[in-house]
Amino acid sequence: MLARKVIVAVRDPATRDRLLGVLGHDFGSDAVVTTTSGLELAKLLDERRPAILFVSADLEGASIWQIIEGFTPRRVPLTVFVAPDGPASKDIDASGWGRIAPTAQASEIVAAIERAKKFIRSAATHASLGSLARARLDAQGRIDQICVRFGIRPRFIPLSSVNWIESCGNYVRLHTADLEPWKVRITLVRLEKLLDPQQFIRVHRCHIVNADHVMAVIPHLHGDAKVQLRNGTTVELSRTHRAALEALDVTAV
Repeated sequence: MLARKVIVAVRDPATRDRLLGVLGHDFGSDAVVTTTSGLELAKLLDERRPAILFVSADLEGASIWQIIEGFTPRRVPLTVFVAPDGPASKDIDASGWGRIAPTAQASEIVAAIERAKKFIRSAATHASLGSLARARLDAQGRIDQICVRFGIRPRFIPLSSVNWIESCGNYVRLHTADLEPWKVRITLVRLEKLLDPQQFIRVHRCHIVNADHVMAVIPHLHGDAKVQLRNGTTVELSRTHRAALEALDVTAV
C-alpha cells in the first residue's frame, strides 16, 4: 500500500486549489504539502519520500526535468505531470507516465490519482522517465544551476560558482571553490549544449572554463596554451580551440 503522502508542485493558483480540493477528500491535511519552487521540491522529495507527486514544468529555480536527472528516476515518486497540450505533453504521454491538463476538473484529478496508485514501476518505466527528463531538459535549453550529489542527497549549485568543467567519460567534474570537485552523470558534449556559450567556453576536448573566472592565457608548446584561472588553477587550451582565446577576452601573458 502506498504511503499517504503527496506533494503538489504547481505554480498556477487555480490549478493548485483544484488539486488540493480533491486530495483533501482522500488524504489527511498533514499528508499534502505544496511548493512552487524546484529547489524546495528537491528538498521535500528527499525528506518526505511522498507516494504521489503532482508537478508542472514551470517551477521557480529548477525544473522538474533537472530534479529527475539529479535524483535518478527510480527515486522519483509516482508522478502526474500537470501540462497543457503541446510538445511537452506529447513527450509525457509517450513516456507512459501520468498527465492532466492545468484545467482538469475533479473527476479527471480523481481518475489520475487512481491511475497513479495502480501504476506498476519497473526498469522500463524508470528508463522512460529518464529519457523524458533528458529530452525535455535538452528542449528547454539553458540552465543556471545543476543538481549534484552530496552523499546520497541531491543539491543544486549555481553554475556561476563553477570555475571549470572536466570530462570524465559519461561524467563531468565541476570544479568550484569547494575542496573536492562535484561529479555529475552527464557527458561534456551534452552539458555544453545547456550552458551559456558567452560564459562557458570550450578550450579543450575535455575542458570547459567559466570566462568570469579566467585571469590570463599563457602560451605553451606547439601552438597550445594554458588558461590561468583566478584561483591559480591552469587548464589546457588546445590548438583546435584557439578561437576561444578571443571569446575569453583576456590578455595573453
